[in-house]
Amino acid sequence: VAKCNSFEAMIRHALTVHCNENELLDKQPVLILDREIYPILSTAFSNRIAEVLFEQLHIPALSFGKSSSLALHATGRSTGLVLDVGENWTSVVPIVDGNVIDDAIDEVGSSGCSQTEHLKKRLQYDGRCPTELPMEVARRIKEEMCYVAMDCEKECIRPSWHLREGVVEGMQSDLSVSGTYIHRLPAELRLEVYRFALTCCLSKQSYQLPDGKRITLGNDAFETAEGLFDPMYHSVNAMGIFEAAFSSVRENVLVCGGNSLLPGTVSRIQKTLQDSQQPKKVVVSAPKNRHHLSWIGGAMLASQSDFATRCVSAAEYSEHGRAIFSKKC
Repeated sequence: VAKCNSFEAMIRHALTVHCNENELLDKQPVLILDREIYPILSTAFSNRIAEVLFEQLHIPALSFGKSSSLALHATGRSTGLVLDVGENWTSVVPIVDGNVIDDAIDEVGSSGCSQTEHLKKRLQYDGRCPTELPMEVARRIKEEMCYVAMDCEKECIRPSWHLREGVVEGMQSDLSVSGTYIHRLPAELRLEVYRFALTCCLSKQSYQLPDGKRITLGNDAFETAEGLFDPMYHSVNAMGIFEAAFSSVRENVLVCGGNSLLPGTVSRIQKTLQDSQQPKKVVVSAPKNRHHLSWIGGAMLASQSDFATRCVSAAEYSEHGRAIFSKKC
């Protein structure tokens, strides 16, 4: 947060406008989701947050919750390895009995934002997109067109099949149908050709920009997300998600975060972790609502009858300062 005044206006709007009219602010404890990587609570800015909430909005109690542990809490578990694949950071967080193992947390050198930036540069580099391509447009292209390949090297050399005016082009030689009209193929092969061609042309599909121009992604459709697994694909000298996970892998793994919604992400994680842990069985769970799991877990925690006792009261904060949060939260 760069501007405290802007944060104050945002938090005041959230608590005064979106709270039920029958619920008074001075009776409702507040839970703020914090991150494990560079947490707000470890900075002086947490003092400003507490001042705004306690002294200006007069809330009775405040608590900070770790996003990964809340995501795990939303699934009904207290122990596991959380792979948080988010927009601004990707982290590998081991949790045992509800407690985050801080010394074992690893940050991965790729996030949703960095992948979007990489895709934007690639599209601008060869002139497919204008130099002023907005990040929001690049993000939409990534979300609608990109996917995770099970094997990036094999994906790079896979034939690019597509259908054009009823002709199958680029077909594998063993089918001997390159340049052959569909209607000339044997009936038992025709349906399979259509299915396989439509599946393999994903990376060749076009995307229409706001100005009406259409572009194709080619290999960028799967190389954009490859930085999550091998940051050197994006020329970043950092740890990949598997390198981080292998050092603290558990039999129960939870995948969360909005950037994990890219097709193929969970399958790639499941296969690689399982192959590395043979003969143990690794269970990877990835709920459909995984981009909201931290919020759901926070809502569940804040709804518990004893939640207020886990919070720091205004009187406690006034007496002990921000140090009290590390003891109670």
